[in-house]
Amino acid sequence: MVAGEKRRFWMPPPIAWGLGRRDLPGGVLVFDVELVSFAAPAVPRVMSFDPPREATRTASGLAYVVLKPGTGRAHPLATDVVTAHYSGWSADVSGLSTNAELFDSTVPREEPARFRVDTVPAGLAEGLQLMVAGEKARFWIPAALAYTSPGPPQVGLMFDVELLGIQPTGSRRR
Repeated sequence: MVAGEKRRFWMPPPIAWGLGRRDLPGGVLVFDVELVSFAAPAVPRVMSFDPPREATRTASGLAYVVLKPGTGRAHPLATDVVTAHYSGWSADVSGLSTNAELFDSTVPREEPARFRVDTVPAGLAEGLQLMVAGEKARFWIPAALAYTSPGPPQVGLMFDVELLGIQPTGSRRR
């Protein structure tokens, strides 16, 4: 469908209600649908997990590229609260691919996140502290600096972050 188009859909019982379900009404379902508008996803579902050669690398193993320079001068500290848009991808845990799949993003929701820097994975916290307000960067975080809680296998993470604001905590000079 395209924006503004109207269609009628007929769904036969096996598709509409599921095969062998006796607890649901039977019969054909009919839907009239008008596609008013839609937005193409602004965030790719899959990205390459290989940082480019020109990426800056820190001693911890974090790699990053500044995608858009910021206008601020102050860097957040670990205890500061930041407002940011982010998209996060996790590396393929099978090791068969160098791709990463999107697991979360504030961008399509059009609602930035607000969080304390030291509450995110260590690699992301390190990267955030390198940024200034208005800056957008891409971070490649090795598994050792990613989520470390018990459970799923540790995997590398990749984040695009646009730092919108910094709220210092405590009394300190900037």
